[in-house]
Amino acid sequence: GGKQLAREHAQSQLDAALSLSQSLGDTAAAQLADSMETGPDAINPDNGKDGNKDSGHLQHHAAALKAWEAGSNTDKEGKTASSGNSPQAGQQPLLILSAPAGIASLTEQSQTLSAGSNLNLVAQRDANHSTGRRWLHNVGQHISLFVAGVKDKVALKLIAAKGKVQVQAQSDALELTADKDVTITSCKERIVVNAKQEILLTSGGAYIRLKGGNIEVHCPGTVSVKGASHNLSGPASMDWALPEYKKITCTEQIDAQLLTESHPELCGNKYVYYCADTGNKLKSGTLDANGLTDRIHLQGINNIKALIGSGKWEIL
Repeated sequence: GGKQLAREHAQSQLDAALSLSQSLGDTAAAQLADSMETGPDAINPDNGKDGNKDSGHLQHHAAALKAWEAGSNTDKEGKTASSGNSPQAGQQPLLILSAPAGIASLTEQSQTLSAGSNLNLVAQRDANHSTGRRWLHNVGQHISLFVAGVKDKVALKLIAAKGKVQVQAQSDALELTADKDVTITSCKERIVVNAKQEILLTSGGAYIRLKGGNIEVHCPGTVSVKGASHNLSGPASMDWALPEYKKITCTEQIDAQLLTESHPELCGNKYVYYCADTGNKLKSGTLDANGLTDRIHLQGINNIKALIGSGKWEIL
């Protein structure tokens, strides 16, 4: 058997996971994908750095596990306490689950995996997700998908064997960019390109613009128009319906239960929601017996601040 707090295998796996996450994360950020918060730097939604975080990231797990023995019977002098970019004290309340031959977690009912900060899933080889019905990801701010790829191989596939494929930017622009060819093919029916204001095709200085019921065909060289016949008759038009999108409505409900457990007198106290960016009051009410506020409905994602009671209590 191993010594007390033996964790060499778990430590090596955790260090390898951190190394892979940092390596691919740095590559992705260099290619304009979103930055990964592996630690110790805190990352803002706009990918900017926001100081250091002692915990809540993968580097904390690796450093805290390495320092686990510090102050215990096996390291009373604390020699294993970590230092450097992410200093960690020993004997932190960690749960480390490790098995050299594999781990299976199974249930016939639902299974919940939740994290108060970051949830890191790292595989040195493949990550396989299979569902019998639906695969749903609901994200509050950003989705960033990046693949380093292999030269001359297909790097990203999105395939639907049946049914439609919809890609929508419901309140802003949509960009499709390729270093080489862009091919759009309809195998059996039509290709429809529709715009409310303008369609512009341009290459080599020549362009065709469709705007305001007019068509401009301009070029610095030759215009070649060939056909068995040409029908130049009077005006005609076609109206094409454009889709309309509902404005997103987000909801937020702040849970002050941890605060009310140590300060039960706060239950039943009044609270006020504020916009953290502008300071504008959004909603007020009273905490229920469980320490929950009412649910607030907002257009878009906002930074919210709640003040509870008559003192300086503040929950972000």
